[in-house]
Amino acid sequence: MERNIKTSSIVIDSVRTGTGARLLTLLSRELGIVRAMSPGGARNRMNAAAGLFSAGEFLLYFNPVKETYTLSEASPSFFAEGIKGDLDATYAAAYFAEAAGILKTDEPEALHALLLSALSALDASPENRKKILVDYTWSLLKQSGVGADLRFCPSCERLLALNEVLHYSTKLSSPVCQSCADTDSIRLLPGARRYLIYTLDMPFEVELKVELSESARTVLSAFLTSWISAFSPWPLKSLKAGIL
Repeated sequence: MERNIKTSSIVIDSVRTGTGARLLTLLSRELGIVRAMSPGGARNRMNAAAGLFSAGEFLLYFNPVKETYTLSEASPSFFAEGIKGDLDATYAAAYFAEAAGILKTDEPEALHALLLSALSALDASPENRKKILVDYTWSLLKQSGVGADLRFCPSCERLLALNEVLHYSTKLSSPVCQSCADTDSIRLLPGARRYLIYTLDMPFEVELKVELSESARTVLSAFLTSWISAFSPWPLKSLKAGIL
């Protein structure tokens, strides 16, 4: 493996260490999710260039002995200034980043493109955060192979009535009919389900253009974040405050 690697990346987490350096978690289009140390001290300007939610070209040095990455250069093209100026949008972006790290994918390029599109949409229209959250989460579930055809119960394979409320199976990690459910903590109402069925084959950018009422946004936001959370072994930090 080459020691100097140029990669298109998004900073999805940034933690300050005791030395003033930062431990960055990057979603790399070429490498997937990697962690890289950004030095502190006199090179702090690079920490600013590689700020949280920023995206662009990053030069990483790979230490083959320690199998660690260090950030050598950062040339961001996306700075997320609109997101950082809005508290609710910042929580939404934190959720986008956290969710991207939960569901495993063999296509980091597609995941990188989806997250960058969602952050860009949020940066341009922070007031539309709930609709962007719904479409991003649904696209993420579909991209990872988890999103199901909600016309059928994946357990009993029964064709579901349009007015049925779906419940959840922890064994299948999927919405199911009430008879196949093993928990009552996650529910999907009929109107919200129709939206997910209608947008099943749509890419994220097309989903964003589909109208969705404020009440449906609230229902779907709660359902989809609960679905994503079911795949995490710990509570999502971005959801703890209850802002989303």
